[in-house]
Amino acid sequence: MKAVDFIIKHIEEHNLNQTQAAEIAGMSRQNFWDKLNNRNPRFNTMTVIIDRFGYGLHIVRKDGKPIEFPENDFFEAASKGNLVYDAVESIVSSMGYELKISEKAE
Repeated sequence: MKAVDFIIKHIEEHNLNQTQAAEIAGMSRQNFWDKLNNRNPRFNTMTVIIDRFGYGLHIVRKDGKPIEFPENDFFEAASKGNLVYDAVESIVSSMGYELKISEKAE
């Protein structure tokens, strides 16, 4: 599931209105919905939104084995490169990995 679709599903499941969702994201209502409606926001924007909604983003190997590179360094490079989320997802997929959104441990 795409990150934007994941966030929209979360909003619907928690019966949040546009203003409430934008407040959680720490953005104005207009800015937040513009980013989601773009359907391909920047990676760094989506990582912030995912975090503020109480989730974490991780890289996992498609075969279930441990990843073979430092995840945080990869995320930092992707954010600095100002890449769109889907591009990062495609790069990760081409290497045999996938981006996984999961609830943060409390």
